[in-house]
Amino acid sequence: MRRKKISFVRLKQEKLCIKGLEELEAKPISSPYDIKDLMMPFFKDLDREMMLVLGLDTKNKPTVISVISIGTLNQATVSTREIFKTLLLANSIRFIIIHNHPSGDTTPSENDLKFTRKIKEVGELMEVYLLDSIIYGDDLRSLRANDWRGISIGRI
Repeated sequence: MRRKKISFVRLKQEKLCIKGLEELEAKPISSPYDIKDLMMPFFKDLDREMMLVLGLDTKNKPTVISVISIGTLNQATVSTREIFKTLLLANSIRFIIIHNHPSGDTTPSENDLKFTRKIKEVGELMEVYLLDSIIYGDDLRSLRANDWRGISIGRI
């Protein structure tokens, strides 16, 4: 019986180039307010939903910012597996997920709440902990604050 040699092919992900990001500094994230300036280049003037994951190290400094999904006007299909692949490869211990609502209304949908609960539970199993889930619109809303319904943390 002949043994076949199995080889793995590593595919490179395409990278998005966003003007101004070359000057980002890896400052520690200590509150949702720190997210506002960091995320603005990604979400400014978008006409569709997009989700990012921000991986953090033990000192809450960013290890990775990755586009997880680009969707339609009112939804983005997200794979839990893609989020954690990115986080594990970047050696992140904590993370924040951020998505936008193109309408500007940052009120979380039922799907936003379900997804946040799910991703938190999966993260705990994998020992990569969700610090926050942020909705970006006319203001910034933190879903971890104030019992999942979130609080608006200010106009953008």
